[in-house]
Amino acid sequence: MRYFKIIIFLLFYSSAYSVELPVVKCEKQVSNLTKKWKVIQNWTKRSNSLFAAPTSKFGQWVLFKLEKSGVTLTLANSKKDIRVHISKKCESKVRVVQKNGNPRDIFGDDLLKSKMSLNKGIIYLWSTHMPLSVKGIPNIKKAAKELNVKLIILQDENSHELQGLNIATQKLKSFDLKMRNAYLHFPTLLAFDQGLIKNTIKYGYEKTDEYKKDIQNMLMY
Repeated sequence: MRYFKIIIFLLFYSSAYSVELPVVKCEKQVSNLTKKWKVIQNWTKRSNSLFAAPTSKFGQWVLFKLEKSGVTLTLANSKKDIRVHISKKCESKVRVVQKNGNPRDIFGDDLLKSKMSLNKGIIYLWSTHMPLSVKGIPNIKKAAKELNVKLIILQDENSHELQGLNIATQKLKSFDLKMRNAYLHFPTLLAFDQGLIKNTIKYGYEKTDEYKKDIQNMLMY
């Protein structure tokens, strides 16, 4: 059966994909708030009125949304949203929205952050809905071992259990990786360094030698 390999490198925050925020009336307030929340990378456009950017804290993002009554900035993570609406009269109103936590058997942002701290390595996401992502597990394991790179293998939270898979893996529900479009296709390969996700993301099955090249490029060996 023929298939097409999907190999996509997306530099979501490079100059090719980043955008400037629209000019709004209360620009100073918006600027002060994004600085306070420590936005560290460029903004990406998610719709005509919605923009997003990561902060210096893993798992925490800032959303900028244009509205008829003004603009709303949200400091968002997996646990809560802090929403600040700035009216056209530059009046601010704050609202905090709590979210449901992850089940105990789900690998979330806090645990993922602890696994990435003080290390350089890669994350491999797979799903039983994408057979090639299962087939690629031995290849990525061998590639990481030969390069002596830390490897975190995680399973799509919506996929079912797979009998006979000789690997310890956990299901993932990550707000941060969702914001990075890591769930668009499986397998997904991301790199991290010193607790932060690097800007390049790769989708698609590869053989061991190709994965080694990908890892070297993503971690800039």
